[in-house]
Order: sequence, then C-alpha cells, then structure tokens
Amino acid sequence: MDEKLAQAGYQLENYCERIQGIIWRLYNPEIDDFSANKKLDIEQLIHIVGLLNVGKSTFLEVLNYQLAKNKYRCALIVNDVVAQVLLASLFWHGLGISAAPIMGSDRFQQLEKVYEPILATQGEEIAQGSTHPAWRWFSPVCPLLALVQSEEKWEFGFEPCHTLYQKVILVNQNDEIDDEDMEDWEEGQTEDKYTCPFYYKCPRHQLERDIAQALVWVLTPASFIHTRTFPELFEEKLTFAEAVYRECSFLFIDEADRVQVQFDQAFAPDEVLVDASGNSLLNQLGIKFANAIYNSDRRPLTAELVATAKKANDYAQIATDIILPKLHNQPQLVEWLGLTPFTGRSVFAHIIRDILEPPSETDNEETQPKLSRTERSQQRRNRIEAGLPPFEERQRRKQLMETIEGFLQAPFNRRKGGELSDIAFTLLSSENERAALAEVADWLRRWLESLGICLTDKTKFDEVTRHLHFAILVAVLSNRLGFLVDHLSALMRSQIIDLHDTSLSLVYRPPRDYLPIVPSAPVGNILGFIADCSRMRYTFVCVAAQLIVPLHKQAKRLYLTRKAIRCKYTRDRTSNSGGKLEYFRYVGVGRYLLLNFPTLFAVDDWDGPHTVLISGTSYAPGTPAYHIQKNPTVLLEPAPNNDKAGDAGIGESEFFFKPQQSGGKYIALSGQPPAVRKKAADEMVKAICYSPGKAKNFLDLLFEQVKELGQKDPERLRDRQRLLLIANSYDEAALVESILKPLYPIEQINSIAVLRRDNAPGDLKGIRRGKIRDLNKLPTHTKSAFITPFMPND
Repeated sequence: MDEKLAQAGYQLENYCERIQGIIWRLYNPEIDDFSANKKLDIEQLIHIVGLLNVGKSTFLEVLNYQLAKNKYRCALIVNDVVAQVLLASLFWHGLGISAAPIMGSDRFQQLEKVYEPILATQGEEIAQGSTHPAWRWFSPVCPLLALVQSEEKWEFGFEPCHTLYQKVILVNQNDEIDDEDMEDWEEGQTEDKYTCPFYYKCPRHQLERDIAQALVWVLTPASFIHTRTFPELFEEKLTFAEAVYRECSFLFIDEADRVQVQFDQAFAPDEVLVDASGNSLLNQLGIKFANAIYNSDRRPLTAELVATAKKANDYAQIATDIILPKLHNQPQLVEWLGLTPFTGRSVFAHIIRDILEPPSETDNEETQPKLSRTERSQQRRNRIEAGLPPFEERQRRKQLMETIEGFLQAPFNRRKGGELSDIAFTLLSSENERAALAEVADWLRRWLESLGICLTDKTKFDEVTRHLHFAILVAVLSNRLGFLVDHLSALMRSQIIDLHDTSLSLVYRPPRDYLPIVPSAPVGNILGFIADCSRMRYTFVCVAAQLIVPLHKQAKRLYLTRKAIRCKYTRDRTSNSGGKLEYFRYVGVGRYLLLNFPTLFAVDDWDGPHTVLISGTSYAPGTPAYHIQKNPTVLLEPAPNNDKAGDAGIGESEFFFKPQQSGGKYIALSGQPPAVRKKAADEMVKAICYSPGKAKNFLDLLFEQVKELGQKDPERLRDRQRLLLIANSYDEAALVESILKPLYPIEQINSIAVLRRDNAPGDLKGIRRGKIRDLNKLPTHTKSAFITPFMPND
C-alpha cells in the first residue's frame, strides 16, 4: 500500500509501520477474557474494541484493501462527507482499488463541505492549474442544457434525467391513486417517461458510473439510510442499505457507537424549537431571516420561495410567542394537556372528547382518595380492560372531527378551513387575548348549535374556549413549521439565507422501505410537541437507547423505557424563562439496522454481508446511547514496540486543576443556562488573559512552561508552543476567539485559529473540520492557540 501511494504521488500513510504496531486478542469464553490468537474469523456480526490511538482505522483500511484486492465488494461507513471523499479518493486514485463515495442528491451541500479541505487545497499541481481527481464526482456539466432553453441550471438531484418526453395522460377523476403510485409518478418511475440519451455518458453522473463498478463503497450514516440507487445498479430504486445487503460481502462501521446514535436520531429525531438560547431552531430561523431581510433593500424577497418561507416563519414565530407564555403562566392548561406529546389534531380531539364526555364529579382530584401504587396500577388495568368507547360514541367523535378536518390540513386556506381559517388570521393579528377569545367563543357557540350540542355551564364553556384558542395556534404552528422543515434544504441551496449551522434533523425522513423491517419505537410511532416550562429536561434519547435485541425478551426493559418519557410536569416558580418547546418524530428504532444487519432480509432468503463494528468507546454499559449491545469478541492492543498508542501519552502527561475567578468567585460553565454560560465564557477568557500589574497572565505562564519542556526534551517537544482551548460548540469556540483576540494581541501571540464547519461561509477564517489533520501545520516556533468544540460534528 505504501509503495502504491508513493507511485501515485500521494502523501505517505506509513501503513506498514502502523499495522505492525497492532495486535489483536480474541474473546475466550472458557476463561472469560481475551487471549492472543493469530487467526481472525469475520462471520456475521462482530464487535471490535480498541484502545485510544491503537490504529482501529488503520486496521479497517488495510482489511478493506486486502478484501477488495481479492475481488470482495466491501462497504465502509465513516462519520462525515469529507472523510468519505478523502478515503474513496485514497483507495481509487492512490491505491488503485476502484472505490466511490455514496452521497445524496444534494451535491451542492456536499461540494461546499469538501471544496475547502480537499478540492481546493491538496497538491501543488492544483495551484498550477490542475484539478484534484475527486472533482470527477462533483461535475456540474449537463449536456442537455445546451439543447434546451433554460433560464437556470438544474441543481444536483433535480435534473429531468428520467422524465423526458412525457406524454399527456388523462386521469379519470374517479380513479384513486394510492400513495405508492403517486410516489412512483413523482420519481419518474412510470412507463410514459424516458431517460435522457446523454445519461450514461453525462459528466454529472460520473459518480454513479463509478459506484456501479467500485469494489469499495464509502458511506455516511445519512447516505446509508436515505440515498437511493440508480439505473446503472438496479432497475428498482432501493435504499443503499438494501443495496449493501445484496451486493457487498463485508460491511465495516468505523466509530460504531457514534453511528448507532446517528441511526437512532435518524428514526427518532427531536428538535428544540424554542429555549433560552439562540441555538434552538425557531430562534435561529428568526435571527437568520432577520439578518438576510432586514439588512437589505428587501430584494431577497423577489425569490418566491424566500418570500413564502419568510411568511411561514413569521406566522410560526407569532404562534409560538402566544403558545409558550400560555404554557408558562397557565398550569391548568399544562395539566389538561397531560404528559403526552400534542399536535393540533390531538388537541382538537381532546376538546371534542371533553365536549361529548363532561368529567363526572368523581373525576375531581381533590375529592379522590389517595391511592397506593398497587391500587393505582389496578385502576389503570381496569381502565384498559374496559376497552374502547361504544361504537356510536366513536362515530360521533369522528363526525365532529370531520367538520374541522379541512382546517387541520390547511389552516390558512379559507376554502378548506372555512371560518376557522379566518379566526386563525385574527388570532395572529389580535391586539389582546380578550378580543381573540371573544372571536373563538363566538365561533364555538355557532359550531355547537349546528351540531345540536349545548354547554350550559359557563365555566365549562369558557374552559373549552381557551382550549380551542390554544388548539388553533398549535395547528398553525404545526402547519407552518412543516412548511419550513420541508423547504430548509431548498432555502440553503438558494444561498440567500445563511443556514450552514442550522440543524436539519427533522428534514430527512427515513424512507418507507424500512417500515416492514425496523421495529416501532417502544413508546409507539408518535410525533408532536412537548413543552417544558421548568428546569427539568425530557430525555427522549432513552426511547431508542434502551432497546435490546431480541425485542420479544425485553418486555420489562421496554416498560421502563416508556416510563423514561413520562416525566411529571413541575413548574419552576423561581425561573423567569419562558420554558422550552420541543418537537419530535418517532418512526422506529434506528440501531436495529446496526445490530441485525447481517440477517435483516433473511426472510427473503438473502444472506447479508459480514458486519464489523469497531470503536474505542462502544463498550460502555452505563451509557445507553453509545453502548453497543453486542459483546466485543476482538480486542485491538498496541504491539510491544508501539509506545504511542493507548494510555502511553496519558501516562506522560501532567494534569492540573486551575479554576479561575471573577469578582472573587470561581467561574463555572458546565450546566449553566445558555445566557449565563455565555457570560461565564467571557469572564473565563478575560481571567486567563488578566495580568495584575507586571505579573504574567495564565496564558503566558503556560507558554513558558511549554517552552521549558521543549528545552528538556527537544527531540519530541521542541517548537511546540501551541495551546488547545476546548469549547462546548462551534458557536462557543467562535465566541472565545472573538473575546481572546482583542485581549491577546498579535504582538503577544502569532496565531489564533478556530475550528469551523466544513460548509461554513468562505469569509469565516479558521481551520475547516475536514482539515483537522493540518493542525500540526500551525506555527510551531512561535506562540499559537487553537480553539475547537469538544465533539466537532456537522
């Protein structure tokens, strides 16, 4: 491998030296320990763990090379797009093994991420006018554009490659088209659409042709789950998870514990919509729309998508501004909502249930005797055994829901929503709540009369009015939030609004292909909002994290998992914050794909690839999110001659606890609310730069200490005057940089660099995440500092 890289002019990776520094031990059940063994069998699912810096990635790369060299097709899952393209390019252009990255259709975003760290920087020949060989996977050239009159170029993923020469089809309005047929129609899988004659030679589809013949597929967790195959590979459009199952002999998953978390999040994403920070989704969108629109002459609004999204954001923000104070100030409303998540539909259903089933006097908690745990359990069992309401009652509820169905589907469409849509507009523009409630009460009175229902109790009528007011706002928020989420990717591609650091966890929904094979979440496949107006946090990650395979043996554990989400609401009267609003969507347990992949489609008589999970931190029983519930069978350790792996560096390190003070009090960052933490970070940076009188500050003393160590051990520590400052996030790292630079001017320190996301705007200076290996290129003979998030992740 080293010889091939040298011949190709690639940077040497020293594979021979690195692989010789690794030994493996296999688990021996007879002694319940790992023992030395020269033979390693890879069969079905195996879990490999290794010490820090022992060479786990080296092991995988060498293993992939040898298997591909023997004509076995392998798939490798890595953490991000930059690592994916780097590794695929290394295999193909450096080692001579056909390899390709499996990327999604949104090639523009991927190009943004890889351009700075790979395509624009690697190799002297690029500066002389040459191009990186990986450019072939990002060509924007479309031959068809030269033959048609098109004002704009088609973006990646939106080319009409398989939808040309569409014939006119007359569809009988009485014919029903099911969801699958409609999806086929949208994806061009109908008989009346044809493939572009340039398709199989098109430069824009070079990557697809390379994938078809590659022996090594390099994927990310997202492309493994979401990306679909293309005509060169299969006639039908499969997910690449299924393509890997069918076509690959081996699947290797690097940093398997982090991949497990990403799989869980893909199938059960949750997003903080509003909290006390500027990092929550709606807070971020509000700031970003304001920066793009209100710092301009409104010209960005000439783009129809931007104008429509701006209105959707405005309505979502106004609805949220009304909803959250209600939840914070009205404990009766929170108690009425209960502990379950809510949507506009569920709140309306709750209202109808209350109207048709007025609570009896015995339902009053104040008159209820206090029950023991056993009695409460028996009471719940009795309610379940009582079964569903009578058929007539269920039909009556259904009829009432049908009267507002049009509004729930399109709250701002007066033709569908009727008077409720008019009221929704009124609520969003009302000057005070009294006027808004009057509008709602007037509609409620007329609606009940039309249904032949009479609420004579004024207290009950007023309560239903308040709940209806809340339900309308939730329906508006749900609808407008859905529009924003569905169009975030398009807004990002427009480049009018800078969304590079905005979470897209709710954007990508797992394909329906997984419904038959991925088990439902233990709490059920649910979605909705949940509010937290206290300091207590809801730990949704437990829903997926507590799942152990096989499922049918874990009834008790699954019951405990259900309990994890059912937190009791307690109002914190000492807090002035407006609380937190979250949104989540559970459609399955993502880690099931990871832990059962070799037999995922066994029912179809297909044998899956042998699967290797490898990580240094995947065996951690006390951390359910990261712990892989498959016992390790292989342990990678440093060879006797390897003094750089494991805890070797830690053993030679010195650790000191140096708390800093501000105003005579110690500064604390961990566990602080966002606003308090931001202030504490400012105080911390100022504290380490503070020089009382002529005394040296904390940073100066550190640089002096590093210099002294270099004089004592010049072979290893000479010219190492670099400091690493670890922050909590990309935003906090940038904040620390902005505070540090004025306090520690250029005459005292030669370089202060901050880690940036790969797709960060070009005008933001710093080191891109994909160029983290270039950290050693920071100036060494002069003082320099590097600021990074604790766990950098795009």
